[in-house]
Amino acid sequence: MRLIHAGTQTIETERLLLRRFCIDDAESMFNNWADDSEVTKYLSWSPHGSINVTKNIISSWLNQYHKLNCYNWAITFKTDSVAIGSITVVKILESSATAEVGYCLSRKHWGSGIMTEALRAVIHYLLFEINVNRIQAIHDVQNISSGKVMSKAGMQYEGVLRQYITTSNCPRDVAVYSVLNQDVFNTPTVINYKQIQTTTDGEIQLVCRRMLRAVPEKNYVANYIFDIKFYKGLFNIGKLHFKVGFNKSVYYSGHIGYRVYQEYRGNSYSAKACLLIKNIAKRLGFKNVLITNNPNNIASRRTCEKIGADLIRIVDIPQQHELYQSGERKTCIYQWKL
Repeated sequence: MRLIHAGTQTIETERLLLRRFCIDDAESMFNNWADDSEVTKYLSWSPHGSINVTKNIISSWLNQYHKLNCYNWAITFKTDSVAIGSITVVKILESSATAEVGYCLSRKHWGSGIMTEALRAVIHYLLFEINVNRIQAIHDVQNISSGKVMSKAGMQYEGVLRQYITTSNCPRDVAVYSVLNQDVFNTPTVINYKQIQTTTDGEIQLVCRRMLRAVPEKNYVANYIFDIKFYKGLFNIGKLHFKVGFNKSVYYSGHIGYRVYQEYRGNSYSAKACLLIKNIAKRLGFKNVLITNNPNNIASRRTCEKIGADLIRIVDIPQQHELYQSGERKTCIYQWKL
């Protein structure tokens, strides 16, 4: 795989904006984490001790941002611009399309899911936008909380590297976690049509009415179109689309799309239909599916929350995408681990 470097672009999540550092971040960085011995306890660098150290480090970072292979974000809430942490690609191996990520977070925000939220978004950015094949991260074996962040972000534990880093002049063992592109985005491309014609939970049923074949030259993957009906009912109460395969177009439009007709809304039928298609997707070998929706479509976003999908990031839709051409400008990217 060849990396397609794009540099430190702003990333938006549910609560956060990940952005480039600026010199004005020195005070918040110094106060929030860089001079906190608890934050740096398991890291290879010591508390800064002076804000001048922080200013010099940020200045050195600013001089690197012109490089497209520089990935170094300040973590901020969308409600203000105060830096509360950082997340950085600390190592890139071009030959194997591998990136190693490191992060820090203000102690007062520990345990709030902030670091997991930021790491998930950066993982998606690197895998999808930059074409990274493998993302890895390490933590001191005694820093168990950091390992939990990596696991919650979808990374897999691989093992221990003995005496891999030095902290306070003492060699330390580290645990290694990783996630591969195929762990997130690899999906089946061909399925047996007869396998998925009808499925039910006893209340509603999905009836597969037709399959639109893949058209690679137009970036179309196979699309299975279901009627949503009451169990043994005659009338449709909605529609569900299930795309099989993955490409850049699917990232913005999702594997699953649903619509329940107005008179049947408010009964969680969209969520129930998604749970039915989940069973099919698991049997077919899907590990994850993507669901996307307009940030202002509160009902659809609640459906994603009900089924346990995670909002990874909110992105601008490319101008060449059919969603953009239909008037959409942003979309929420939900990942549903099956």
